[in-house]
Amino acid sequence: MPRSNIQLGGQELKLDADGDTSIQVSSDDIMVFDTGGSERMRIESGHLLIGTTNDGISSVSSGGGVNLKANGAVEVTRDDNPVMFVNRAS
Repeated sequence: MPRSNIQLGGQELKLDADGDTSIQVSSDDIMVFDTGGSERMRIESGHLLIGTTNDGISSVSSGGGVNLKANGAVEVTRDDNPVMFVNRAS
């Protein structure tokens, strides 16, 4: 079966009936994933950002999110409560 490409030309791809879940390219080389009408995750050069649009979240004083960097570094920030739970199952 031959493969085909779909060119969206920077348009948003709506994934549900009410249009609040989508994948879009917000600018050059940045993919944005929305659910419930809000940005939840983005992929940009060298970063996977979850719950934030700031690629330097470890140096901010408020907000929260996760930044997985291409160099293997991980930044996790949260306003309150524990930042991370880690469980070793065995």
